[in-house]
Amino acid sequence: LKQVVNEASKEIEELMEDLVRYVGTEGDGILIFNTLPWGREVLTELVIDKGKVPVASNGRELPAQVLQDLGSKVRVLVPIKTPPTGYTTIYLKHGKLSSGIDHPVSVREVPEGFIIENRYLRLLVSNEGTITSIYDKEVGREVLSGESNVLMAYEDRPYFWDAWNIDKHYERISWRISDVVRCEVVERGPLRVGIKFVKKFRESTIEQTIYLSYNSRRVDVVTTIDWHERNVLLKVWFEPNVNTYVATYEVPYGAYERSTHRNTSWEEAKYEVPGLNWVDMSEGDYGLAIINNGARHGYSAYFNKLSLTLIKSPIYPNPLSDYGKFTFTYSIYPHRGDWRVGKVPHVAKELNEPVIIYRVGRNPGGKLRDTYSFIEVSPEGVIIEVIKRCEDLDKCLVIRAYETYNSRVKAKIRIKPLLTKVQCFETNILEDGEVPLKCGDGVIEVVFKPYEIKTLKVVYE
Repeated sequence: LKQVVNEASKEIEELMEDLVRYVGTEGDGILIFNTLPWGREVLTELVIDKGKVPVASNGRELPAQVLQDLGSKVRVLVPIKTPPTGYTTIYLKHGKLSSGIDHPVSVREVPEGFIIENRYLRLLVSNEGTITSIYDKEVGREVLSGESNVLMAYEDRPYFWDAWNIDKHYERISWRISDVVRCEVVERGPLRVGIKFVKKFRESTIEQTIYLSYNSRRVDVVTTIDWHERNVLLKVWFEPNVNTYVATYEVPYGAYERSTHRNTSWEEAKYEVPGLNWVDMSEGDYGLAIINNGARHGYSAYFNKLSLTLIKSPIYPNPLSDYGKFTFTYSIYPHRGDWRVGKVPHVAKELNEPVIIYRVGRNPGGKLRDTYSFIEVSPEGVIIEVIKRCEDLDKCLVIRAYETYNSRVKAKIRIKPLLTKVQCFETNILEDGEVPLKCGDGVIEVVFKPYEIKTLKVVYE
């Protein structure tokens, strides 16, 4: 895996190096590339020289929160707006950093723990690192029905297939992980607040930092685990305040509902189920999703209780499975409506696909503007998953997209005018066979059935 990551990182570096040759820039700066087909504002960590301030491509000075003094440089947090499948350029100019924003996030200590608050949410975080309340200020309701972000360990000794099975009665022997050895506020706003908790369990250490940003309804829990246990299962539990008997899980190119009750033998057997990057519980007009950054795919749901499996430490076939240090992020995301209204797939994509950051120099001869969008898609229920070169043609792109809301839609994929004499085709996943599509003025029109995956070819000169 390390080799794959290194090779992929090298390729991204080479691609960004090729791209910036064509970008016209007025001075030294930082290019921020958004791979997703919708615009988004992201809090981005940058390292800049002291005495410099970040300035957007339109000349507006950006607010910045200082995270760390590095001597002649400083690590800062900056909110940056990016276009769909494109980039924007941030310039660094002489000046004094400013952190002034209209709706800052704040933190204060209380006897029960900490209160974190932004314009959308108010959190009560206990001294143990659990979250005892999330109040939605926009809607005026409590999000949780009980203590959440509770870490639980279980004895895990299945009868067969140690690395794959979890026995039905795994909950019989359990331990709540509550031994906090250190707790501190590591970031105090105004753009982001972070509270770090370090816990001990036997020979293992769990470090969690709970973050809330000024412009977000997503509560991020960045977790680093140094695990030295065998045959112990680690889960984190939540209690959404919603009335539902189903949970919706992300599956490859779609979503799938499962019951949360155990009234039948079939449902009783689903005490641990697979899912990809998110699971959601919603009632008619409100819901809560648990999102993770692709590192963990096991869930449990029982009525309004929901858990994410973090560690499973078997001894067979590999005695060192889940042994050592792991870092990942999971998020708590309360939202209006169901998972479609709350745009849960989009929020999960934003967690899983961070922007790409690349340093640029002055390049007045570049043909592209310093802010540019290559591809975007509408409606929002259609997501582009892949953009790549064709297997058998040089001047050809493949776009693979899917419908994620279980709806029938007529989609428009807009390709910005960099390509000339474009022809568009629908093909299959092997890129065999071609059905012509309308693509006048760089807009591909294509109809999607619910959860349908489509592969499109764009041939150009």
